[in-house]
Amino acid sequence: MHTLAIDIGGTKVSVARIDFIDDAPEFVDVRTVQTRELCQPNTNPTATDMLNWINQACEQVTSDHGTCDAIGVGFGGQFDSQTQRCLKSLHIDGWEDVAIGDFFSAQSSLNGVPIAGINDAKAGALAEATTYAQARPPQRTNEIFAYVTVSTGIGGAIALLAPGNNGVAIMSGQQSLAGEFGHLQVPHPQQSYEVNKCSCGGTACLERVCSGLWIEQRTGLSAQEYLNDEMNFAAWIADFTAGIWSAVTVLDPAVICIGGGMSAMGNRLTSALTQSLGELCSAWGRKPPEVTVAHWGSRSVLLGAALLAREVGNA
Repeated sequence: MHTLAIDIGGTKVSVARIDFIDDAPEFVDVRTVQTRELCQPNTNPTATDMLNWINQACEQVTSDHGTCDAIGVGFGGQFDSQTQRCLKSLHIDGWEDVAIGDFFSAQSSLNGVPIAGINDAKAGALAEATTYAQARPPQRTNEIFAYVTVSTGIGGAIALLAPGNNGVAIMSGQQSLAGEFGHLQVPHPQQSYEVNKCSCGGTACLERVCSGLWIEQRTGLSAQEYLNDEMNFAAWIADFTAGIWSAVTVLDPAVICIGGGMSAMGNRLTSALTQSLGELCSAWGRKPPEVTVAHWGSRSVLLGAALLAREVGNA
């Protein structure tokens, strides 16, 4: 199957042609633009700017590689899976109540091609959980796979590794909001963060304490610069563990997979989080979850969108 995958984020937008050959994905073409490049200097990009670029990029990819069978979209914000509408982006104006069915005009060669969307964290979870399920022993079924994306903000999704044929089911929730790990509370954070509230209204939620955006606003340094200091990193791990521990106690996940920009810390991150979660689990006499980073890295959302496209294309 030939798919087009679209990843709509706050800082970048990507379009990819992904073909499936014997169920294996092949990234044929990937095109990415930074959202700040879509508008004039000293102005902010809008949904219209992003959609114009998406239309142009999709037409170019189709022209270069031929028609596609279906289109998948991973949207970086609140997305209603039932109505297939973008509800809100926390970073870009103009996405309120935009139907993905209206992405392409009647004049577009892609008008009428089956299209389906999902929140970007759920798309990333679909890609990572599917890849993980393909490699797990067949007797391991009905396990929970928690995907946590840690970047400008913190989001997440919950996948059930269902039995049979490497099945994966993404939990949606009543409002398609299941897996909002970023707004779990961090009890007794290392520092006080009471001055500015998070977008959810909290002052000690995981996103407010640990995300890249808030690190930069609080310190004036990028997350990478700030966390290069070992003392800062140790305090950050302590806060991150304290926040994510709530998800561990409620969900009892077999796996916690870290995606997003901060997953680039790799073994430094997984080792520290494995140790800190292990200490908490040991005190309670429970088995700690496996901690991994996203196998597909920055392409997780694109692959998840392509997997969604494959589903709708085969429907």
